[in-house]
Amino acid sequence: MPAPAKAGDGEALRKLVQNINHAWRSGRTDDLNRYFHDDMVIVAPGFAQRCEGRAACVASYAEFVSQAKVHKCHESEPAIDFWGDTAVASFIWDIEYEMKGTVSRETGRDIFVFARASGTWLAVWRTMLLDPPQ
Repeated sequence: MPAPAKAGDGEALRKLVQNINHAWRSGRTDDLNRYFHDDMVIVAPGFAQRCEGRAACVASYAEFVSQAKVHKCHESEPAIDFWGDTAVASFIWDIEYEMKGTVSRETGRDIFVFARASGTWLAVWRTMLLDPPQ
C-alpha cells in the first residue's frame, strides 16, 4: 500500500508534472533539464525502445516538438502515489497534432516515476500507454 505523502509533496509533484507538460508544449524543452534526473529513462509505448540519460530524454521531446504542430492537447490531473522518496504520477491525455502533413489524434496515459534527492523531486522514468485507435 502506498505511504502517505509528506506535507506539500502532493502539490509539489502536481506542479512538477504541470511544469514538464508546459515546458514541452511551449517549445521550451531545455527547461526539462531541471526536472529530469541525470539517469532519466523514457520507455517508448509498447516497450519497443528506450531513451537513456537526461540529454537523450530532453532531445526526444525536442525532436517531437520540432517535427509536430500540436493543435490541441489536454492532460487530466495526475493521480500520485508515494513510497518514501519515490512517487508515481499517472494522468490521462488527449492530443491532436500534425506531422509531415498528416493529422493524428491519440489518447492514452503517461506514467512518471519520481525520486527525491537532497529534498528535490526529479523525474527518473516515464512511459506512455496508448489507447487503441478508434
